[in-house]
Amino acid sequence: DSGVELAYSLASPKLLAQIDLIDDISAIELEASDGLNGWLEGLGFAKLGIQVIAHARGQTVRTALAEIKRGDKLALLGRNAALEKLCESAAG
Repeated sequence: DSGVELAYSLASPKLLAQIDLIDDISAIELEASDGLNGWLEGLGFAKLGIQVIAHARGQTVRTALAEIKRGDKLALLGRNAALEKLCESAAG
């Protein structure tokens, strides 16, 4: 498990944690970068089949309608391929 987590973190430095759940579904914690800024509903998570579990800025949990800014933390749930695609597009 440690090796897999290390591989994920090297591939995407903004990926803070990943928990493999069932089949090819995982939950991840991701730090928002410049490539992932904007209003949550406009970032296309639903199109990728990704659900936002939580959004936090510092110690404050934000609402689902809040704007995502660099450094925010997101807890996301989805299929591994979709999460990988998001991490690649959010890199930066």
